[in-house]
Amino acid sequence: MAYERIVNKEKREATIRMYGVIGRDIDGNQMAHDLAELDRDADTIHILINSEGGSVAQGLSIVSTILSSKSYIHAHINGIAASMAAVVAVSADKVSMQDYAKLMIHDPFFAGIGKEKLSGKDIKALNSITDSLRTILARRGCDKDRIASLMKDETWFSASEAQEAGLVDEVTTTPRKEELSNLSVPELMNRIMNEYQSSNKKTNMKEIAKKLGLPENATEQQILDAIGEKDRTVNEQKQSVVDTLLAFGKKNGKVTDKNEERMKRLALADFDLFAEMISDVAEEDQEEGHDDEDNLTRKPSFKVENRRLTDVINQAQKGKKAPHDGSGSRNWDWYQKNDPEALLRMEVEEPQKFNRLRNEYESSIM
Repeated sequence: MAYERIVNKEKREATIRMYGVIGRDIDGNQMAHDLAELDRDADTIHILINSEGGSVAQGLSIVSTILSSKSYIHAHINGIAASMAAVVAVSADKVSMQDYAKLMIHDPFFAGIGKEKLSGKDIKALNSITDSLRTILARRGCDKDRIASLMKDETWFSASEAQEAGLVDEVTTTPRKEELSNLSVPELMNRIMNEYQSSNKKTNMKEIAKKLGLPENATEQQILDAIGEKDRTVNEQKQSVVDTLLAFGKKNGKVTDKNEERMKRLALADFDLFAEMISDVAEEDQEEGHDDEDNLTRKPSFKVENRRLTDVINQAQKGKKAPHDGSGSRNWDWYQKNDPEALLRMEVEEPQKFNRLRNEYESSIM
């Protein structure tokens, strides 16, 4: 997923996560369309950013929508905001930057083509784009000539330096500054991306655990064991129905000592064909008026058994409901189960609490 949209209709807020390269991982034109769509119903839109930049054209589509939006746009730099991603961030009404994050600005260029090889038309277009980017980056009060100098030198900023330069409004204090601020740009970019993907994986595992009737904090091994047990239960129940139909076939003469092993193999390889063969005999017997006192040769008996197999498999797939946690403790599990949107808001508004709850949860399952 290039990015995701989360909408809180009650608070009229929305969040878009912009992680990856614009034009490769992120379809900038689609994101601009989605922002415009959200702008109709949301009063505030949060954009979470971890991007090394990318396509200027697609980035400008996002910027144009942000600048024309009636909603209050709040950008949050959660890792890297470089090149075009920095311009997207600065175009917001408010920019918050994690204390370990990094921001970079530079002049735009045509990939793989030196400026000396550009036509006069291309140079004119590039100069126009460069001026537009300088204007956007200077919107918080930094002198435009100063911005031009910083862009020409391809300047990297820490969070505090970006705030001092007038590119961001506030620095969000986190307990991870010492851990993350000394990472290289690729390392920090990948760390934040992997944590996001890992969080998604854990959410998916919670859903699987819930469907299996396990606690949401079940380990992967517990989930695998539960799936294995459920498969064994379904197989045992199916085998029970096969045995019943084999007995049925022996009663009406379709299954004999000579062909019993072949019929068992047929039941394993193609149960529907196996059941159809037994059913055909039952239908013929019923038409001829045969009827044992235990009713094994009556066609309705087969229908009951056939439905029973379907019911057994469906019932096994439904699973049990996850037990209710009555503790009332609002930990990571509680939010995932009862109010996942609150976790997304917490990541934006209370990153320290978000990280503490996540770390507590990870410690509990290690």
